[in-house]
Amino acid sequence: MSNILAFQKIVNSNYILAAIDSTEGERIRELLLGFSVKMGRALYYWAPDNGLYRLGMNHIRIPRTETPFRALSYIENSNNYGIYLIEDHQMFLNKEAINTELLKIAAKEDRVKRLIIFIGENIEIPQLLSPIFLRIRHGTKPTEQTTNKNVRLVV
Repeated sequence: MSNILAFQKIVNSNYILAAIDSTEGERIRELLLGFSVKMGRALYYWAPDNGLYRLGMNHIRIPRTETPFRALSYIENSNNYGIYLIEDHQMFLNKEAINTELLKIAAKEDRVKRLIIFIGENIEIPQLLSPIFLRIRHGTKPTEQTTNKNVRLVV
């Protein structure tokens, strides 16, 4: 399966939350950027010091999105399609209040496509979020959290 088809399958899924277990975060970012350019999809990246910004247009930063809560608030209230990449997954997935915010985003029914992708090694998905998370493995071995909804990403 080509990179474009693999990412298209993820984007077209009904999942709002995805985790890509990979030791190659930078490569995944580059591949997703290529996908977003080719498919005309907005791709954002979150960094603690800068907040959300549009990949490929790094000068376009989203103001007041430096904290996980503010970034999620922006994502929840955005009226535009967006794929959001987060590599510092522990800042998001280790806090119950933030997990509740992720649930709120996943429950929205406003027809705006949002996809939040966490990238990193050994991403621990909280039990509360597990049913609504798509786990993708890229070059990593299965973990205890492996389920039948896992996808193997070969890129």
